[in-house]
Amino acid sequence: MPLSPEHQAALNRLRAYYDGDAPYDPTLNPGGFRRGGNVPNFEPALKDVATAGEGVGALAQDAQNAAGTASQAATATASDRAQTAQDRQQTGSDRTATTTARDTALAAATSAAQVAPNRTYAELVADTSPAVGTVRQVSTDPNSGTYELKLVNGTKAWVRTGPTVPGLAETLKNTIEDAPALSGDILVAVQDASDRLVPLLRRDGRLLQTLPSGESVPVPLRTEVPLRTEVGLYDAGPIPFLIDGERPREIELGTDGAIVRVVTEEGSLFLPAPGGLKRVGSLGEGPAVHGSALAGVEDSRGGIVPFLAPNGRLVQTLGDGTVETVLAAAETLQASDGPMPFLIAGERPFHIEIGSSGRVVRALTLEGGEFIATDYGLTRVGGLALPQALLPAYLAVNQNLANGLSNINLPVSDDYCCIFLHTGQSNAQGYNDLGSDTQVATTPLYPNNALMLAGRSPRFEATTNRRALAPLQEGITSGGKETAASGLANHLIRDLFNATGRTIRTLSIVTGIGSRPYAGLKRGTPAYTATLEGVAAATDLCRRNGWRPVVLAVDWQGGESDTTGGPNSSTLRYLRCLKQYARTLTDDLKGITGQTETPVFFVGQQGFTPGTDYWVQPARMAQRLVDGVDNLRAVAPMYPHPMADTIHINAKGQNRRGQALARAVLAECFDVGWRPVVDVGHRWVSTTQLDVEFDAPVFPLVLDTSDAIVNTSGLGPGLGFWFDDRSGSPPTITGVAVVNATSVRITLSAPPVGAASRLGYATQRNAGNTTQDGSQVGARGCLRDSTAHLSLYDNVQNANWALAFVREVGRP
Repeated sequence: MPLSPEHQAALNRLRAYYDGDAPYDPTLNPGGFRRGGNVPNFEPALKDVATAGEGVGALAQDAQNAAGTASQAATATASDRAQTAQDRQQTGSDRTATTTARDTALAAATSAAQVAPNRTYAELVADTSPAVGTVRQVSTDPNSGTYELKLVNGTKAWVRTGPTVPGLAETLKNTIEDAPALSGDILVAVQDASDRLVPLLRRDGRLLQTLPSGESVPVPLRTEVPLRTEVGLYDAGPIPFLIDGERPREIELGTDGAIVRVVTEEGSLFLPAPGGLKRVGSLGEGPAVHGSALAGVEDSRGGIVPFLAPNGRLVQTLGDGTVETVLAAAETLQASDGPMPFLIAGERPFHIEIGSSGRVVRALTLEGGEFIATDYGLTRVGGLALPQALLPAYLAVNQNLANGLSNINLPVSDDYCCIFLHTGQSNAQGYNDLGSDTQVATTPLYPNNALMLAGRSPRFEATTNRRALAPLQEGITSGGKETAASGLANHLIRDLFNATGRTIRTLSIVTGIGSRPYAGLKRGTPAYTATLEGVAAATDLCRRNGWRPVVLAVDWQGGESDTTGGPNSSTLRYLRCLKQYARTLTDDLKGITGQTETPVFFVGQQGFTPGTDYWVQPARMAQRLVDGVDNLRAVAPMYPHPMADTIHINAKGQNRRGQALARAVLAECFDVGWRPVVDVGHRWVSTTQLDVEFDAPVFPLVLDTSDAIVNTSGLGPGLGFWFDDRSGSPPTITGVAVVNATSVRITLSAPPVGAASRLGYATQRNAGNTTQDGSQVGARGCLRDSTAHLSLYDNVQNANWALAFVREVGRP
């Protein structure tokens, strides 16, 4: 019998309407599959295949005797082709899938004519009139299956050859329902507009592209991908992917190409969350409170901790874990009411308007954003002119301060976490060769406030747990022994508490590595990369704990390998190296932590003085000259600290080095500024007497000859000062004395006769000593200030010692 009008129309559309070779155009070529046409046309084409197959199947019932073995193979091929086309549609493959969809449908419909209808087993065996090779199906158990008419011992008989072949409509249905789910966290495929790329949408909102090698890599949004940069509306019908089974209607993309907001046809709102896109609520009902609160808000009493939910409601978590709404006391909150310690989409509000229901209806932020209440929650509707700068609040204390301090300031907010970064060479690392070295900082003194990344020590090593924090604890590892970290953090915490009554939070990281000149420590080297990785891990942990990470200070201790850098090394060259390091690391640290504060680089003056020309010490002199340049400060010399070997200080020396750092950090970062004991000027008072002027944290100056810290034996009457007039036979120093609080007078044995004179301090080892540095026989001096800073570990009052220098002093 002829095909019905419905069956004929479906077959005609398959033959002439669907076009896999030309781009889709809703007016000129509505049946096209390219350029997104697969989205509106693929499903109708599959339905037409099923309809046409039913009609052709009816014709097949009249031509069943003409069906043969080829019909079964053709039917299987049709099923495979339809499955392949559907799979390619699901994975957003190239245009082969869409081009062959029409051909697959036609071939399947034609093959269906060769498939004989199902019948009972009794009817089958009673009729052996068809030709040998005819195929029949039995759909009823227990004899269901496919049968072929064969010659058995010269007699025709039906032989079962396999299971039942499903009908065409059922086959097509299965290809849709049984499409395999994509593996991992990839949700569904996206076909790009050029029909070549294969980007996929992950749960974190990133688009991926599958490479020929099978790898998937993130790809930035491009003009070929049919998603606009601000709000992505698919140009040719529904957006061709799903999010948790829902169909996106509207997509907002961030500047990096990641999806930041999705509204679906089913009425859901998806926002970024840890782990990827998360359904936070339905339109009209507002996002759920649990899991979607943006940030904490501390009330005026400090007793409750409410949160600002994305729907604009203020809520608080109760003791049993439940959540209740908190109504604001005022209609409008202004910055004058105090800091607003919460964020809206990462921006800091300075003005919030609250409606009669207690919901936030409008908010203005310091970043220039305006947020209003919508069905989706608080939505950024645009930028405003930036308001007048809102200064952060600080606590200032300026009475009864010792050791040169005058006015200490601390941030009022307690979410502040001071990160201290110790880097450079082996003395920053805490390395030494002394097997009997005794640890000083044996237990954490402030376990809740002085922290480190969990591990055996504050050194950032392979065994460091980057996902956990621990109390700051020194330890002996393959990387070294005690570091300066405990000495810095613990003394600073104590001193700030004594001055202000408040306890700060610190996080210490040590990333120094030995035997590397500056070229092996700068940006791009493994040592530099390790430094950034340590700070990134610390930053992540701070944010997880609700703290604001700030790299407050960088302790740079190194230069020994640059001292022997060859004829090309010079003071100015190493000075520029230090400036470059501070500049590049500052940029990278701010990028990692998001801080606005510029970290201060505290440069320690190393004590390594090899060779015989004690007037040429480029690294040490650069470490003195760097003081006050940009964000660099010279902190303290190495020579007063006890040594473990020829070049490295021991555990006690590291602890005292950390204590000296604490004084510098306290003065520079919290008081009026750090100033080391450093020469600042000179004047000849006679032909044989020269006065040298110094700056210092605490006057008067002291020439310490007690031998308690620095051994005077071998220094002679100069006590660490040396004079040269370049004549080959310079006058010697016969006496050194403090003539007033800020000056030291040098007395010579005779007037200088050379063309130009120079004065050195702490630049020469004891005569005959060619290897050992430090306070006993190394290049050292006896000049210090009057600071009396009590050690937490041995109750010794420690002072600040003068930096080594070489100074041109001319002639009297």
